[in-house]
Amino acid sequence: MKRISSILGPLLFVVLALIPPIPGMSEASVSVNADPKAAQITLGLLFWVILWWVCESVPLGLTGLLPALFLPLFGILEWKEALPVYLSPIIWIFMGAFALANAFRASGLDKRVVMVLSNLYKGKNFALSVLTTICLPTFFLSMIGSITGAASIMLPITLAYLSAIKNKDENVDEMTLLLMANAATAGALLFLISTPPNLIGKAVVEEFTGRSIGFFDWFIFGTPQAIFGLITSWLIIIFLYRRYLPKEPPRPSIIKDPMSSAEKAVLAVFLTAITLWSLPGFLSVIASATESTTLASLASLLKKHVPEYAPAILILLIIPLIRYRDKSILPFDEMLRKIDWNTIFLFGGGLLLGKGIVSSGLSNWIALTVKAYAGSHVSPWILTSIIATLAFGLTQVASNTATANIFCPIAATVALGANIDPMIPVLTTAMACSIACTLPASTPPMAIVYSTRKIRVKSMLKVGVIAGTVRLIFLLLTAPYLLSLIV
Repeated sequence: MKRISSILGPLLFVVLALIPPIPGMSEASVSVNADPKAAQITLGLLFWVILWWVCESVPLGLTGLLPALFLPLFGILEWKEALPVYLSPIIWIFMGAFALANAFRASGLDKRVVMVLSNLYKGKNFALSVLTTICLPTFFLSMIGSITGAASIMLPITLAYLSAIKNKDENVDEMTLLLMANAATAGALLFLISTPPNLIGKAVVEEFTGRSIGFFDWFIFGTPQAIFGLITSWLIIIFLYRRYLPKEPPRPSIIKDPMSSAEKAVLAVFLTAITLWSLPGFLSVIASATESTTLASLASLLKKHVPEYAPAILILLIIPLIRYRDKSILPFDEMLRKIDWNTIFLFGGGLLLGKGIVSSGLSNWIALTVKAYAGSHVSPWILTSIIATLAFGLTQVASNTATANIFCPIAATVALGANIDPMIPVLTTAMACSIACTLPASTPPMAIVYSTRKIRVKSMLKVGVIAGTVRLIFLLLTAPYLLSLIV
């Protein structure tokens, strides 16, 4: 299969680049001042990347470099515009997560964390143990902070938890990391400020309708989706891995020695990162709930001067400086070697692909095609289902923020053309962009857990297709009623 896909991917790209223009594509490219073939070339590149990622024809990071070569080569993006995407702010958060996880192990703090975690659940059911100690904390952190920050914080804790399980099957590592990543994506649906697609949906609704979407409006819409996403993904993953479940949760030995200076230093860095990642979002939630302009201003100030990638830079600076017994616990050179560049190139490729879809006019072609096929007499639910499903599909390979920026305006313009209130299609589409969990490029948490090299792409694909589809169906069935409550 790998050999076939390694040939089929570039072959699809060449065929789409050479065949006569697909109806409407040239016009869509010209509408954004791109070459008439730009949209068609980008579509071929999209198919190539998807095929190689799904089939793992080559290392995923290597596939992630394809957009960096071909988008500038064909003039769709400038070289100086394309290459910096691979060092975008979100990439720095990945680096910080890798460094923090390695510092936990190097200092011995991971063993102490496991000892604390084991006291959170005293029963003997492993499935409930992982829900209590891994899924719920991740869900809470992503709810008040960001999904990237939550996954970065929980990665070393999850790895520490797994290290305490004796005689486990390697599938237990895979299962637990997938549970953590899915819990992060579920928590991001609860509050308006939890993830960028939520805010993009709000902005598009306000721009096209003049109607304001407030904190409690989104809370009514997002709460059922978040809770359903958490419970459903937990049940599905536990069911799929049921034969590998350990007989009981980890029971680590009690550590009687006091914390070393290295453990205290790493813990201080960890707690500082949690605070900086969570505080702006927490203040925004309180400000929205209380309508406090003071707290809103303070949250805005923190987001401006201490954005979510600032703690990652702090981690990268401080961790190599922590010394114990006259030597660094994680020397700078070793920290750099342990950064998973495969994941960084992989996720950077997803970000760049999103930019290429917009710059080539491919996003305009999608909008025109949906509008043409939907017509002016389509029902609101059918229209919402079509656009939300397309957004859900694209965000498997492009970033959820880029996908929301593409499809939320499409949902609004197509809805208005069919004399439909844009609010339901736009907000449903925004939320559909955040439930993808099929490939490492889908969302930051999926990329972060993939970086541990404990997860197979085919396993992520299997879990993501089942859990993501169930969550999407629930979203499409419940969104009209929930959003009718806030009209």
